[in-house]
Amino acid sequence: MNCTEELVEEHKPIKTMLWVLSEICSKLEAREQVEPEKLEKMVEFIRMFADKCHHGKEEDVLFPVMSELHDPVADKLVSILLKEHVKGRSYVAKMAKSIESYKNGRDASTKTIAKNGRSYVTLLTGHIPKEDNVTFPLANAMVSEIKQKKILEDYKRIEKERIGEGGHERLLGILEELKCVYCH
Repeated sequence: MNCTEELVEEHKPIKTMLWVLSEICSKLEAREQVEPEKLEKMVEFIRMFADKCHHGKEEDVLFPVMSELHDPVADKLVSILLKEHVKGRSYVAKMAKSIESYKNGRDASTKTIAKNGRSYVTLLTGHIPKEDNVTFPLANAMVSEIKQKKILEDYKRIEKERIGEGGHERLLGILEELKCVYCH
């Protein structure tokens, strides 16, 4: 296994969550009620699976290795992707903050959740192909086999530290629950 196959595989459930989030946004925009605990679970999945685990592997392991190679194309790609990670966190933080108001029936919070949810979906819909089709193939070509093995070991460590033993499965369970509710 090369050092990016795992990341490509993790994009699949992230894309499923984007579908779920898009459906939730449609319900909110139509003024349909969405259970606040489902919104909280959605944010938990994004923060834990997509950000702490997946983006953590990229930001703390893969991207620094790519940067060590001092390739201008790789450096530019990494810079763009890191900025997009920060922007995504901002959208998720705004959604999370608005969930409390949403629980109290504040109409403006519904719009804030939907607006930031749509922005997050749009951002990641463009972000994932940049990684899968450009950045990851470049990393596979540039990074030595020995370094790739070390990267894979570091991914395991990050996953264990950030989401814990069985965390991946628990979060995929949340995703499946949300998919069953919103994407039938």
